[in-house]
Amino acid sequence: MKTGNLSSTSCRTKEVVYPLFSKALSSAKNCTELHKVHSQIVTSGLHHSVFFSGKLISKYAQLRDPISSLSVFHQALPKSNAYLWNSIIRALIHNGFYSKALDHYTEMDKLNVRPDRYTFPSVINACAALCDLEMGMIVHQRVSEMSFGSDLYIGNAVIDMYCRFGELGKARQLFEQMPQRDIVSWNTVISGYSSNGYWEGALENFRRLRMDGLLPDSFSISGVLPACGGLVDVKEG
Repeated sequence: MKTGNLSSTSCRTKEVVYPLFSKALSSAKNCTELHKVHSQIVTSGLHHSVFFSGKLISKYAQLRDPISSLSVFHQALPKSNAYLWNSIIRALIHNGFYSKALDHYTEMDKLNVRPDRYTFPSVINACAALCDLEMGMIVHQRVSEMSFGSDLYIGNAVIDMYCRFGELGKARQLFEQMPQRDIVSWNTVISGYSSNGYWEGALENFRRLRMDGLLPDSFSISGVLPACGGLVDVKEG
């Protein structure tokens, strides 16, 4: 990978340097290449940039080096930006460190860093992965308090969490209250019913999906197939 003389930034504007470093980060195929780009970013003085700190955290995580992600996060200043916290939370979850991700969410809260709409889906997924319903409900309450309840992306994550905990009544209630639904919303509730053995519910929502004018995708089909088999419903299956 050739990054050129990226560390010589004194005569370059941000409009030029930022795209160059961004491209170099995206192009890094392994940690050796990434360390070289990281070193150039440090030399240029841009390692304190929230933008590049977040990019480095995410790229190290993508390359399965969460230790370096944590190192970048701990060196980043200031830590009052939700973007940085979101980056490290996602990085930890991507590498299976769900408890540590929740620890960072808790620390974020203690430092009065306001979560945004990108924070909650990751945290909710971590709660589901850890089978921590209590924490999941606490996070859901925070979502409601911050008036994010109508956010489609967050709503899908919350419904998925309740489905995974077998709380289908709560999942259905939230699903019916959604101001808008996309194919992910439908697939989530269909799979939720199927995975919990409620075949009729899965088939009912598969029918409703089509009545709503949406075309089923591969996830819709894989979600409803167990219900077809469970009911030996030749017509639907």
